[in-house]
Amino acid sequence: GLIGLGIMALAFAVLDWLTPGRLGAVVCSDEPHPAARVSAASHFGAALIVCACIA
Repeated sequence: GLIGLGIMALAFAVLDWLTPGRLGAVVCSDEPHPAARVSAASHFGAALIVCACIA
């Protein structure tokens, strides 16, 4: 579980580095933004990888 959280934090940090501005502010804004969907997809992909490793 802790490794999965680390992977998700790393994925968020890399995505924050690749996008202009602060990704946390974009994700928490009231307006839907494509970067929020990309962030959700990266977290979902990391979760699938962790689930596959555990199973």
